[in-house]
Amino acid sequence: MESSGTSRGGASLSQVQGILRLTVWVGVLILCVLAIGLPLTVVLPPLFALGAGGVVGIFVASIVAGTIYVLPEFQRAIMLRMGRYEDTKGPGFFMAIPWPPFYQSVAQILDMRIHSRPVKAAETLTSDNVPVDCQAVIFYRVEDPKQASLEVKDYEEAVFRAANAALKDIIGSLSLSELLGEREKVAGRLEEILDESAVEFGVDITSVELTDVQVPQDLIEDISAQAQAERERDARVAEVERITEVADIFENAAQRMSDKAVRLYELQAIQNVAKERGARTIVWGIGPDREGQRLAAGSAAGAGEEE
Repeated sequence: MESSGTSRGGASLSQVQGILRLTVWVGVLILCVLAIGLPLTVVLPPLFALGAGGVVGIFVASIVAGTIYVLPEFQRAIMLRMGRYEDTKGPGFFMAIPWPPFYQSVAQILDMRIHSRPVKAAETLTSDNVPVDCQAVIFYRVEDPKQASLEVKDYEEAVFRAANAALKDIIGSLSLSELLGEREKVAGRLEEILDESAVEFGVDITSVELTDVQVPQDLIEDISAQAQAERERDARVAEVERITEVADIFENAAQRMSDKAVRLYELQAIQNVAKERGARTIVWGIGPDREGQRLAAGSAAGAGEEE
């Protein structure tokens, strides 16, 4: 019983395991030839006697060599005895002896390292009825080899299905703005839901990352236009607020300034305008007093000389 993500004990042997099996095979073969072939030379020709010992030796050596396993640090083997769970073996050297009285077999070899798998929820509606394509990556590892091997047929597929269903449920409970603006929160909720489901599979969810959220192109254009309108509205509101603040400052200053101070401020403003080249200055509304007229005439004359 082997599923994707597991190593086959007979097909993907490590170099050490292969050399050890070959050494045992040769040793058992020689031992059988000596133990069986030599005694038969008394009653049979030597060639036939050694041949018979060799045939028996090949058969026995193949069986014995096949019982040897050497697992790396990141693998565990599920041992059965007469079809029932006996032990979890590894890492390192061990033997699975199939003949009496042991009747042992290796049901599955599991990889204990962290695995990653992408999950995609296509055309899933958010709470505000917006279809989105959402992609995430889940990182997980086998925590209980016995449970992952015996309690579920394919723990990797089970984790994938649970992650896909959980991602769709989360998308359906959020609005588009929440989904786009709270990715870490969405990933955290997905991890919590998967942790509860993965415990039944003997798997631990180490982390979940939300990698991509795709929305329809026409909706993107609408969102962009709405964002642009909101930016323009904010800019106009800020401009009106600044104008209001300046008007309040001028009003306060006007209340504190005397008539002569106001006239002097007006003349100063006129003089600043008149400094621009090619500017023509026309003064009116200075007031009936001769002093104000004299100051205005003097300012205008000075501005003309600067030009």
